[in-house]
Amino acid sequence: MRKIGLGVVLAVLLVPMGLMAQSNEELMKQIEQLKQQLQSLEQKVSSQQAAPAPEEQVKDLDNRLTKVEIKTAGDNISWGGDMRVRFDNQSWKINPYQQVMGFDPHTGMPITHQVPAQNWSNPMQWSMRLRLKMNANVTDNLKFMGRLSMYKLYGGADVPIFNGQPNTVYNGSVSARVPSNDVLHVERALLRYDFPNAPFTLAFGRMNTSDGPPLEIREGTERQATPMAIMVNAEVDGVHMDYHMDKLGLPEGTTFGICAGVGYESGFGGGGQVSSSYTMTPFGMGSINGMKDTTVAGFIYDMPLLFEVGNTVNSARFILGYNRFTNMGDIPFGSLINFPIPGPYAQPSPQYVTATNNLGDMDQWGITWEHNIGDTFTYFLAGGYIKSHPNGKVSQYGFGGLLGDPTHSKTGTAYYAGIKWTPVPMFDLGVEFNHGSPRWYTYTPSSGEVGDKLAARGDVWEGYMHINFNKHASMRIGYTYYDYSTAFSGWHIAPGDLNYYNLNNNAVNFYAFPKTVKNAYLLFDATF
Repeated sequence: MRKIGLGVVLAVLLVPMGLMAQSNEELMKQIEQLKQQLQSLEQKVSSQQAAPAPEEQVKDLDNRLTKVEIKTAGDNISWGGDMRVRFDNQSWKINPYQQVMGFDPHTGMPITHQVPAQNWSNPMQWSMRLRLKMNANVTDNLKFMGRLSMYKLYGGADVPIFNGQPNTVYNGSVSARVPSNDVLHVERALLRYDFPNAPFTLAFGRMNTSDGPPLEIREGTERQATPMAIMVNAEVDGVHMDYHMDKLGLPEGTTFGICAGVGYESGFGGGGQVSSSYTMTPFGMGSINGMKDTTVAGFIYDMPLLFEVGNTVNSARFILGYNRFTNMGDIPFGSLINFPIPGPYAQPSPQYVTATNNLGDMDQWGITWEHNIGDTFTYFLAGGYIKSHPNGKVSQYGFGGLLGDPTHSKTGTAYYAGIKWTPVPMFDLGVEFNHGSPRWYTYTPSSGEVGDKLAARGDVWEGYMHINFNKHASMRIGYTYYDYSTAFSGWHIAPGDLNYYNLNNNAVNFYAFPKTVKNAYLLFDATF
């Protein structure tokens, strides 16, 4: 009898807890019905002390209450997502170059082999990307936002084939944005707290740092991230705080944010919990000693504008940002296939790689202007500037110091521009162009496409046509032409002065780097 009575008491106590969690009329009715059944059951228990039937009824009623509570908890999370299927037809033109086959043990000079011009092509590459988005209001001021992503090639391998681009080194900063396998990866997972009595917002976790402005113009979506695409497009773990400056009389929505994150953990997650470690390099075993964490800190000023010119409503946005990368490592921590280690030290693939030295610091500046003229025309202008601060060290893989010079500061610049015309709501045409100087570098390994065009040293043209079947489904047809001027695009390191790696001058390289890339693509995108 005590067990039956205790079960009844616990079931009754669960009722107000479930009641607090309900948010719709249907669940409230279910709770009321269960309460009435509990009252009736209590009367039966008091009149029939030894009867076994009420105990079974209590158990069944407890199970029903549990199901109602689980349904209520699930209703607290808002789900959505999108799915993209993409087809690419790509061809590479590779100019003659001297491939490094090893190093002379007496002079230390590279032993090279002349490689003639080549043409590579991949006429049919299919890929699929699935993203599941979730939001939940934890409290009135605390919100959770997350996104899980799966991105793979049709028939692709579990680890991407290394082709000289940094986004084919599989690591934590690109795990959800480089084609790999059919596992869902955490691309975003952050908590955001809005201070109730102060104009501040605090967010921490895996931040929304991919597909930033102005990429949403080409994608035909709302803004996807905080940082500008010309500065950062990767998965970054850190913290961000915004100050809402409209309280000072600036346009509504104006914010000034400060951020900090970790790019490479040299201790537990990287080099291990020992003072020294080793890795295989083209020169044999390399010793890793005293590595420091790679970190980033910066700010972003973001000001939206809304104004009228004649009878046309205009909306615009001005963004200014700065990042300071400290203790930058050489090679990303991760795994890959076909890393170019020449014999006799060649290893079978896939292969693990890790940073071997901290090479110094780097300043990064970015600026973006977006302007929508009514519903018909949109254009944008973006620019970037970097300056290295090397510490004299070089990579033990033989790839030199920061921007190819371990002892002197170097700078790089880039600009990015585009225009989109929307004659009717269901159709638009766009063209984009970006240029990077021979020493340009930006932290964008998670572009989520075949090539990382914003990291290119040289010129990139892209034209596209966007067809919106309805508000949930669309198709984009496009063509991208890359004309590289200098090797090692996307890398912050190089074996030597980048002036010597002009792709028109029979450059010395560890691997083939294309002079031009032509990529025609077709993609279908659906949101739900």
